[in-house]
Amino acid sequence: MIHPLKQFRPVSSWEVFESLCRDLWSKIWNDPHAKKNGRPGQKQNGVDIWGQINGRGPYLGIQCKLKDISVGSTLSKKEIETEVEKAIQFTPRLSKLIFATTAPNDAKTETIVREISNSNKNIDITIHGWDDIVNYLNIHEDIAKIYYKDSYENSFDIDNYLYDFICKELSIESFEYNANIIPFRHYGIEFEFGFISKLQAFPQNLDAFYHRIDKRHISKEMYIATNKLLEVISKINKQLNGNLVDVINSDYMKMYWVPCVGMDYHEKGEFIIEKKCELKYNLKKLFYILNFMIAYTSRKKGHFHQNFLKFVDFIDCNGGLTGDPPHSPFHIPSVGTIEELRNI
Repeated sequence: MIHPLKQFRPVSSWEVFESLCRDLWSKIWNDPHAKKNGRPGQKQNGVDIWGQINGRGPYLGIQCKLKDISVGSTLSKKEIETEVEKAIQFTPRLSKLIFATTAPNDAKTETIVREISNSNKNIDITIHGWDDIVNYLNIHEDIAKIYYKDSYENSFDIDNYLYDFICKELSIESFEYNANIIPFRHYGIEFEFGFISKLQAFPQNLDAFYHRIDKRHISKEMYIATNKLLEVISKINKQLNGNLVDVINSDYMKMYWVPCVGMDYHEKGEFIIEKKCELKYNLKKLFYILNFMIAYTSRKKGHFHQNFLKFVDFIDCNGGLTGDPPHSPFHIPSVGTIEELRNI
């Protein structure tokens, strides 16, 4: 699932807008020396900011246009033509002029810019409306955090709020036992009834949670991890509801069995093991995702607020009729990056 872009309101000061554009295009061009053209009050020849790609080669210019979006203000054809005529006089000669504006992207204005650019052989002309600038700010979050600090402070709180919600929904304090030991300690597959109910209710409860908050303030990392969690839990629920048979349903335990009618003794055993391994594989993914969340939120808090969850790969379901069955050592499934998380 694609992470939604953070949305930012256009700045209201032309000085701040020029500074934002200078800092942003310095990143886009990879030119730390990109700078404003002169100082306020000086003749600027249609150019507010200039720089070069990778700090060398032809010069590029930006004309910043602050527009009042509350009244639907946009750039007019005459305004664009006037600034282009000025920019042609800029020295050294510009290879490209960019109009950066707080006005929203507008197809009519973009058509005008393309027509003027096509008819002018001296300079290439493009326009970036506020929608484009928001996209760039999402790519270059270090710049966004300078000009929209409050948005990122809010995301910190919402990340923790989301994490606390998930911990409550999945009973994090007993998660290791509920997802690790109980399902595989006998020849069948069983869950504590309260835990399986939480798994089955998670998709709907997460959707309700999302409706209570502004998802745009959730960090990219937590948003991707949460939706990966939703994806895996949905697979587990489908396995339990589609591939297994609910044979016992009490107030405390819910037991499932693998349907294997028509198979001989050896086929049944292999098929049961296969289905249990599929389920255990998906449950292990939950450990990866939750440990990623623990690490991520702990880094933001500056201390570990939750121990990592430990997983056991193998339990000998035939190891005995009483007591805990023999199992392999516990280990901590962990991933360090979003890409690793996506690929588990």
